[in-house]
Amino acid sequence: MDKNINDIIRQDLARFRGLLKQYDNFYDINQLHALAKYPFLLSYPQVKKHWKQYIDAGIRNNKDLKNVDLYLHIPFCRSKCSYCLFPSMPLKGKTQAEGYIDYLTEEMHFYSNAFRNIEFRNIYIGGGTPSILSSAQMSRLLKNMFGYFAFRKNGQRTSECNPHSASKPVFSVLRDYGFNRISFGVQSLNTKALRVNKRDYQDFKVVKQRISEAKRFGFTDINVDLIAGLAGDTLEGFENSFTKVAKLKPYNIVVYGLMPPRNSYLADNFHMNKYDYFTYHYPPMIKKALRVMAVICRKYGYIPDSLDPSKFHWGFRDKGHSGEDPGSGYTGEYGGCTLGLGSFSRSHIHGLLEYRNAQYVSHFNLRDRLFEAKKITLKDEMAKYIINCLDRESRISLSIFNEIFGDNLIKVFPYAIYALKQLKLIYYAKDNLIFRFRNPEDKYIYGLFFLK
Repeated sequence: MDKNINDIIRQDLARFRGLLKQYDNFYDINQLHALAKYPFLLSYPQVKKHWKQYIDAGIRNNKDLKNVDLYLHIPFCRSKCSYCLFPSMPLKGKTQAEGYIDYLTEEMHFYSNAFRNIEFRNIYIGGGTPSILSSAQMSRLLKNMFGYFAFRKNGQRTSECNPHSASKPVFSVLRDYGFNRISFGVQSLNTKALRVNKRDYQDFKVVKQRISEAKRFGFTDINVDLIAGLAGDTLEGFENSFTKVAKLKPYNIVVYGLMPPRNSYLADNFHMNKYDYFTYHYPPMIKKALRVMAVICRKYGYIPDSLDPSKFHWGFRDKGHSGEDPGSGYTGEYGGCTLGLGSFSRSHIHGLLEYRNAQYVSHFNLRDRLFEAKKITLKDEMAKYIINCLDRESRISLSIFNEIFGDNLIKVFPYAIYALKQLKLIYYAKDNLIFRFRNPEDKYIYGLFFLK
């Protein structure tokens, strides 16, 4: 029997390595979620029916429904940056923005009665560039949102901003509605990298001014995003960008490794394809960048959430500020549900359904079957939790898993645990299951055992 199981383990391992190669050796463990297909389409009434099913069952069973977040997607930008992976488009004028707010308002109205017994935990407005909206447009959007939904007073309320489109009037509106976190997409301060990536309008003086203004307006958490490895950048250029930002003392800095949007970006700028990029170029580049980040953090008082080269994003928190942990994933409190509104938004109903609006929509229509969806089970949620834990670190607390899911991780995933033990990749240390990862791609490959 053991021999048969060991044969299966070897076959699975070969298959998982083949799958990684099929995806160009892109070994971000968070991308394991993207392997699942969205096999069916849903309309607005069908989506709302699933939400009502979840909420009504929670009320009936006295279930805690506090972990429900709201996400709004604003798909417009000043221009499309060459490196951008996110669904966005240049804004064509005030009329387009006004029409889109009308569409979001109709969405909110449609869902509002289903969520009348829900207080959303957190709000996140992303894009695109939410700050491209005028203060009047932002005010109208938020007035509608707070009119149709209720929110916890102590939740996190975040809006992404481009330093060059953010303004004092926009900051004022956000603060009037209790927003406490701003995330600035800066990406780079290297002149050549900005020019190559069609972002040459960005100016360091404006970045500095906006961060200072956000502090004066009283946002309790201010984040700056940077990208390591951009076309046109160098290690010295990235070091200079990181140092300049650290000197401005935002409360958090998050660095993303470059994930090229398409092969043409690599062919034009790096003369390679995605497989060569993730196999030969990215790993040594990011290890050098992490060493640079570690030195700068020590100098300017930032605490890294991780310097793990198998990740594709790293958070750095100012140790003199008690803001939010910039790391992503689950941090002990289970992530719960997300209602996504707007074009290109994603939604998650715990243990029931995941769906996404994968196209630009400007008019609300109940008949449109525009949501790509997939059913999910409680075991899917458990696997997702494990993957998010491994993205953050190389251990999982067995007691926290049991507290969240009311079940034993080892009993739920006996084959994955057995396989990883046979491969000498895990061991127990008191309450923790510890993983040994020898190479950056190991998390991706071995994480697949939990999705089998």
